[in-house]
Amino acid sequence: MNTALTFAILTSLATVSYADESAKLITIKGLNLRSSPQQIADILGTCQSNLIPNVFICEGNTGSYVTNADGRIAIINIHCQIINGCEYSEDDLAYSLSERLDLSDPRFEVPNRFVMDGSAGDELTVRTSLLGLTVSIAEGTYYNPPLNLD
Repeated sequence: MNTALTFAILTSLATVSYADESAKLITIKGLNLRSSPQQIADILGTCQSNLIPNVFICEGNTGSYVTNADGRIAIINIHCQIINGCEYSEDDLAYSLSERLDLSDPRFEVPNRFVMDGSAGDELTVRTSLLGLTVSIAEGTYYNPPLNLD
């Protein structure tokens, strides 16, 4: 009986899915990895293709987005002005976003960025880029197929 209970617990733990469709995606101003290019443009302004393939820069340096080989949104970069976050330091903004969006505690990664994990496997990064303080929603493990350990 004890063996059966142990097996049931281990089986349920081993079938956790990181790409759970019901998990809540990191969402800022209505934007997340399921957003369309038009939805991104509605918030960040018109976005044009860059010299780098799959990179789209939005007008007024409000942000950008990157698509993966399948055409899905892989990264959305949002300038701090969009969320009224330019007066924050990187770490203060990271901790505030982590708390407000119910993300993991920020961890510092080189080069100079704070990363937080969302419940759907997506990630939020706060960093200073050439354009200033930027918040990025990235795919992390969101698009990975669910693990099947049965």
